[in-house]
Amino acid sequence: MATAYSDFYDAREETSSDKPRLNLKQVLRRRYREATALALVVLVIGLAATFGLPAQFRSQAIILIEQQDIPQELIRSTVTGFADQRVEMIRQRVMTSANLTRIIDRFDLYAEDRQRQPREVILEQMRDAINQDMISADVVDPRSGRPTQATIAFSLSFDHQSATTAQAVANELVSLFLQENIKNRSESASETSSFLTAEANKLDSTITTLEKQMARFKEINADSLPELLQLNLQMLDRHDNQLQEINRQLSSLEEQKIHLQSQLALTRPYDQMVAENGQRIMGPADRLKILQTELISLRASYAEEHPRIIRVSREIDALKAETGGSDPGADLQAKLAALQAELATASQNYGEEHPEIRKLNRLIAGLEEGLESSHPAAQVAAGTPDNPLYIDLQARLKTVTSNEQSYLDRRGELEEKIQLLETAIQRTPEVEQGYKKLARDYDNAMLKYREIKNKQMEAQLAESLESGRKGERFTLIEPPLLPEEPVSPNRPVLLVLSLLLGAGAFAGTIALRESTDPSIHHPEELEQITGELPLAAIPTITTITERSRQQQRKRQALIATVTMLTVALIAFHLLIMPLDVAWFVAMRRLGI
Repeated sequence: MATAYSDFYDAREETSSDKPRLNLKQVLRRRYREATALALVVLVIGLAATFGLPAQFRSQAIILIEQQDIPQELIRSTVTGFADQRVEMIRQRVMTSANLTRIIDRFDLYAEDRQRQPREVILEQMRDAINQDMISADVVDPRSGRPTQATIAFSLSFDHQSATTAQAVANELVSLFLQENIKNRSESASETSSFLTAEANKLDSTITTLEKQMARFKEINADSLPELLQLNLQMLDRHDNQLQEINRQLSSLEEQKIHLQSQLALTRPYDQMVAENGQRIMGPADRLKILQTELISLRASYAEEHPRIIRVSREIDALKAETGGSDPGADLQAKLAALQAELATASQNYGEEHPEIRKLNRLIAGLEEGLESSHPAAQVAAGTPDNPLYIDLQARLKTVTSNEQSYLDRRGELEEKIQLLETAIQRTPEVEQGYKKLARDYDNAMLKYREIKNKQMEAQLAESLESGRKGERFTLIEPPLLPEEPVSPNRPVLLVLSLLLGAGAFAGTIALRESTDPSIHHPEELEQITGELPLAAIPTITTITERSRQQQRKRQALIATVTMLTVALIAFHLLIMPLDVAWFVAMRRLGI
């Protein structure tokens, strides 16, 4: 018996792949209960999700990004960058925790969630409910001529379970975006203008300092400036010529002076007195002059102890006592000048060691010593010369001496000026290097100052452009409206998906149960296993109780089906469109 039973199931497994085509009606009859139960469970879950999820309303606004009214070729705004970058920057500033917290408190958002969740979670939930999308358009780049995408607007929306709250919060967000854009552009333009103004003031201070340094430098090196080099060279050349002319005049005056001194030395200052016999009568003063001249000559030849020097000295002392100490200083000076002229002439022919030169030097030294030892009072006592020729020579000599002194003073001045000019010319390269450095710094500072001033003027124009709302701006072209339909969940889609999942669960349950059920439900299956037809097929014998239970199940299934259809119609009427409208739409499409 056990062996036959085992063989039966082995044969059942071997021929399971050759199972005959089943009757769908019989399969549904066998499996519809459990398949319907699972399908109902799936459908109920889907319906619960479809109608249980809270509705989310979305209020959306569209903000246009308008270009500035005045062409950029005339006034260029200081607020630059791509539109989407600026919008994103404004978004980050608007969606700060402080702003979102203020909006949450103002409109009492997420009241229940705030009681059981931390504020960071609530803020993140609100950020997820805010949607901002860029709107682009196909444009042609005027510079390259190629088609490209340009951001011309953006949408801003807020999702909430309350349509009124969604609209109010969306309006608040739009106001924040518009205000932040105005504030951002105004602050940016103002900061740019202020920065450039500060830089211009710094450069102005630097330029003033450099101007003072250049003025001080010019003051210190007034005679050595590069621009005065040609003038200094011309003045140096002119002074050299003047100096040469003065030297020539001095040489001429020196010759005149020597000539006059020679004549003066040979001319007596006083008229001569002669006796009746025609001999010249010398007075004490004349005798004193002769002896003094002789003494000078003797001292040039002999020592002080020589008898002749002693005799002449005694006679001179006696004559001085007689004449009241008169000293012919004028004659001594004339003789000294004559000797000096003679020495100058001899020096041109002889050397310093020549006897004639040495003799003249001794005579000149003796005369100079005599002049130094002569008493001024004696010179005054000598009286005024009365010889007209002597007086004329003396006046001419005085004039020549005065002219010579004037030329000497002038030559000294010219030599001093020439030295100063030469020093200034020598210092000119060094001064030029230092001046060029200051001038280069000054030119660079002026160049930067002009650039900054130009940019400052442009920034001030841009600031006026922004303050006058003539620059790029956000314009609300579609304000947030009160939403009439929820944006989520999509109940029609969820309803259809629930029906599909229920149908799938129904079919899948039947297929799964049939594929995993090893029992035999048809005589043909037995024939394939045993190879012989069964003698008889005994049908399922149902009792009165079982038939009553089956009828009850059928009624329950019918009620469930009617209920599901009713719920589906109600959902269609409420969520998709009214049934009467759907009926007329269907009739119109069918052409009835």
